[in-house]
Amino acid sequence: MIAFASMAARTGWSRTTLDHFCAAHGISEEERLQRWPSGVRSLGRQFNQHADAATLAHFDRAGPLPLSEVMRRRFDDNEHLKRAVRSLAWSDARHPLDTLARTARTAELMWRCQDRPLRASSVFYPLRVWALVVLYSACVMIWLGGRDSTLRAAVRVSARALGAH
Repeated sequence: MIAFASMAARTGWSRTTLDHFCAAHGISEEERLQRWPSGVRSLGRQFNQHADAATLAHFDRAGPLPLSEVMRRRFDDNEHLKRAVRSLAWSDARHPLDTLARTARTAELMWRCQDRPLRASSVFYPLRVWALVVLYSACVMIWLGGRDSTLRAAVRVSARALGAH
């Protein structure tokens, strides 16, 4: 998946890139359908799962952190994948429902990893998850634009707006 993301960073998250990737790696059509039944959307989900696993691993090592730190850490941890994320974002724009579902899973993970976890039983849980989806997505766009000082401020403001720190 990371190998595909590296290729897609240069050529885009597309069926054509997936075709070239599979040919270069000797992956048959049957194997491709087993691994990635939804094509590049499946790869996008795996890419997110990879980043989510890194976020969770950091949480397991460091313990609960303020939401702003969870968000900042995720950007720092994925800096080396920024070109692949930028390329995926173009594909995501054409698949908003898949993108929102993926981002909602990440938002739920972030709420679990922060120092004041949001309980799923809370009546406000869905609202706070979706609010984080919107604010985190805006931060991702700032991160992709390469404005570090703006990103730090946006992360702080987003966490405060969500009642976290």
